[in-house]
Amino acid sequence: MTAPEPPRPRSVSYDALVDDLVGLNWRALKTLWWSVTQPKAYSRAAWHDDWQNRYTPSFRVWFTLVAILFFFQFFWAADDSALIALFASQIERSGALLSEGVTSLDASRFFARVNFSILPIVSALCLFLLGCLWRAWGEPVPIVVRIRYVFAVVIPSTALTLPFFWFLGNAQAESALFYVIVSWLIPPPIDAMMAGRGPLASLRGLARWWRAVALSGGILAAMYASALISMFLSVQYIHWRFPP
Repeated sequence: MTAPEPPRPRSVSYDALVDDLVGLNWRALKTLWWSVTQPKAYSRAAWHDDWQNRYTPSFRVWFTLVAILFFFQFFWAADDSALIALFASQIERSGALLSEGVTSLDASRFFARVNFSILPIVSALCLFLLGCLWRAWGEPVPIVVRIRYVFAVVIPSTALTLPFFWFLGNAQAESALFYVIVSWLIPPPIDAMMAGRGPLASLRGLARWWRAVALSGGILAAMYASALISMFLSVQYIHWRFPP
């Protein structure tokens, strides 16, 4: 005799549907807020397989923010945007040889599409690698927790850079470089503060903050490396797509 089937739920919440689609539900939004206001508690949850069944995993929150950013690239990296004009000016200054009939503006548009398609993946891989290699936590930390720590630290700075791309989309061509530079300068101090208040909060004084500053430098190096790798791959693809 077979056992009776458990009763089927009468309904499934819309929140579950949103989670099925993009993994961004009310819990993820609260996790984004808690990563700023309660970084120590969020870091403690990284030691639990299910994040204490309270928080959304740090990688998912980070990648969702990045996905939102690059989804709206049609605005801040549109064909007539300041960023495309900046790319075109750099191509002209480099004296790169392009196919006949292909202008620097055409090449810059194609470069932007390719570069911003692979940059999120390369960035994630570089941060994963940093989490695997970084050991200056003041205590033995398993590799999975280290990776979770790194993504937890960068969530607030990633969220804060989103408005700068809105300004970039409205900027004039001559000020595009300024916004790009600012978007690189702001995250490191935020990352250092979040590291000191989160994964390193159990340490005291200099032992905590030199590690926090060093980690922010490691994150900056990882993001810079991802940008260089993405640019290199994009340039190689352009040379293949538009041979001189």
